[in-house]
Amino acid sequence: MSPGRQVPGARDRLDAAPADRVFPRAPVLRLARVVADGLAETLVRPEPGRPRPALAIRRLRRVAVGIGGALLVLAALFTVGEALSLFGVLQPSEPVVVRLPSLVMGSPGFVALDLPALLVGLGALLLAAARPLMAWRIGLVWCVLVPFLPAQVSLGPVEPLLFLLAAVGRRRPARWTMAAATLYPLWQWTGPGLGRFTVFAVVLLAVTIALDVHARSQLALATQTARREQEEARGAVLAERNRIARELHDVVAHHLSLIAVQAETARYRVGDLPDSALGELGSISAQARTALTDMRRLLGVLRNDAPVDRAPQPALHDVATLVSASRRAGMPVSLAMADDTGPVPPSVGVCAYRILQEALSNAGRHAPGAAVEVRVERVAQELRLQVANGAPAGPVPGLASGRPGHGLVGMRERVSMLGGSLATFTLDGGFVVSAALPLEEPVASGPR
Repeated sequence: MSPGRQVPGARDRLDAAPADRVFPRAPVLRLARVVADGLAETLVRPEPGRPRPALAIRRLRRVAVGIGGALLVLAALFTVGEALSLFGVLQPSEPVVVRLPSLVMGSPGFVALDLPALLVGLGALLLAAARPLMAWRIGLVWCVLVPFLPAQVSLGPVEPLLFLLAAVGRRRPARWTMAAATLYPLWQWTGPGLGRFTVFAVVLLAVTIALDVHARSQLALATQTARREQEEARGAVLAERNRIARELHDVVAHHLSLIAVQAETARYRVGDLPDSALGELGSISAQARTALTDMRRLLGVLRNDAPVDRAPQPALHDVATLVSASRRAGMPVSLAMADDTGPVPPSVGVCAYRILQEALSNAGRHAPGAAVEVRVERVAQELRLQVANGAPAGPVPGLASGRPGHGLVGMRERVSMLGGSLATFTLDGGFVVSAALPLEEPVASGPR
């Protein structure tokens, strides 16, 4: 093909191509957004909060911030006075100089440091105890103003140290923006030569990369921990639901068995019945047995090949035995329960027993030695339960996590299945569990 010859349609294809494919601007725009975000977080946005430490550490931080702020104000007064003396507003005076050991490679002995620079460095370091990003910003502003101040020096190794304190916990754009800005104080400190500046720049780069790796590992660990906690909570909820389903099955299966037996024996216990009635009784018995078979099949799926617990389910009258067992274990438990609470549905009795059992277990675990009051009463068509414990009498071991346990989740699941309500709250250093279980199912009003 000759140089002057053009392929037919080539210009049309070029005109029809997207602009980003001909002149790729998306990476440039993305980089610009990242840089703008890093600059905004580093220089403009307020400093993000940190985890609340202990009271003693908070008091030490307040003292450090107060002393650091006083030193910064004093440095500002010294600097303003030297600037006014330079312009002839005040009487000229010699700058106050402090001699300190030199930290620059190849410069043994002592170095003369102006008092304002020393005050700024110490004040920024003390301020970094609570506000590291603000301290780094103050140090950077000082380094920018050094060429315009009379007889002042840069903060030398202080600004990289402030960067190390402020970069922890920051996002990657802000961290790398801070590292790039810290190169200017390093250049001021090391002088015009490239040798020492290159060494410190490489060290700063290595520190920034190490902070990146640390941030990624912390993020991965936090994500894994949150995922594990979610799986544990989900597993606890599923296990409790399976347990509730098994218990309800045992209660319902008992009634279905009675229905089937009564329907089959009715023809022998009652006199002569018409064929229609006998057929109706046979249908009732067959449906009851079919429902019982389906429920047992569903129970086999829920149990997941777990061994079947054939012990009878607890009821409300077993609460006294439960309280006696807690007393034998050393818990000072008092029970307020009427001798006759009236007829209670088996499902409500099982739910009440399990709630009291879990509440007593939590009281013994989280408040050892505290007095526990158990109250069971029937009010109208509700069975009301309350377990209240006082403050623990001694140290409580194994309570490092402040998250609620899975026992409360199981209680709420039980109560919600019966349409009741559950309330938990602290009172006078103790803990109270209060539940209300309906004794009759609400009758839904349908269309007439």
